[in-house]
Amino acid sequence: MSRVKFEIDDKSAVAVKKALEGLVTKVRNKATRLAFREWSKEVIQTMRANVTWNAPKFRRAIAAKIKVFNRGKKMWMGIGVRKDGGKPGWQSNFYESGWRPWVKGTPSGKTGKGWRAGLAKRNLSTQIYDTHFISRAYRQHMGSFSRILTNKVKEVLGTSKQGN
Repeated sequence: MSRVKFEIDDKSAVAVKKALEGLVTKVRNKATRLAFREWSKEVIQTMRANVTWNAPKFRRAIAAKIKVFNRGKKMWMGIGVRKDGGKPGWQSNFYESGWRPWVKGTPSGKTGKGWRAGLAKRNLSTQIYDTHFISRAYRQHMGSFSRILTNKVKEVLGTSKQGN
């Protein structure tokens, strides 16, 4: 199964580094988390809208996660379909990139468990689903994270100055 993985583009990475430059780790992590939560809400809303088939459990399984490593030095953020429930997470691979079933009625010359061994890739039918609901949502919101982050940095710095 294919996994969908995206990384921030170079232009946005420069803007993010510039916004976080010279900040204390605690303030930097708080601003980054707030920005990611706001950005992930927008992306999740778009992902749920891109799920055009009738699947309420699938829509509910779309979620975001933030993990902090090395006492705040590294941060990982992800948006996707939860795998803990089993079926929705497993199905997401098929709905994102589609699948190609075997053509029915094609003789392989084998029976039992190994019936596919005699079939070649040419015996696959057209691709089914292939919706790209994750990648379309990411492409739609890819440029907005750096803007949201700079706003959150200003917001966090403003509240920390008011608190002192």
